[in-house]
Amino acid sequence: MSSVLLALQDELTAKLAADSFFASLPVLTEKARNLNFEVQQQVDSLGIVCVVMTPLAGVRHPEAPGPCLDQVAVTVRVKESAELNSGPHALEVAEKVAALLHQYQPSAVAQTLFAASETITRQDDDSLLIYDVRFETRDGFSSEVSA
Repeated sequence: MSSVLLALQDELTAKLAADSFFASLPVLTEKARNLNFEVQQQVDSLGIVCVVMTPLAGVRHPEAPGPCLDQVAVTVRVKESAELNSGPHALEVAEKVAALLHQYQPSAVAQTLFAASETITRQDDDSLLIYDVRFETRDGFSSEVSA
């Protein structure tokens, strides 16, 4: 069985990367590899990078079969080195991400993504400007796990 959440992550990465706004802006996927090195390399060369983080899911009704995964949350992180970046500002990138993914219905989960109540938030960092763009689903989906 393949992971529905990883398929969602890959689909969102592809959607962002396909938009002309991101033609010269790297869109990476958080995976089990040396992502910190890759992100730092992109920030050092271009001054900005966009990372689709691994989606998270909760279960509101643990008594239901499945389980029915709901409360699916996706974060897209924008990192910028203001000294090196000559392209769009991190906040502009975050706003574009919000515009592209709000009310998007990915095929991976067949549930619409909505901007979270705190959609764009700034993260503390001494050397980089970091914004998280947050999305969530309102409905759940069943994911049968094979043993």
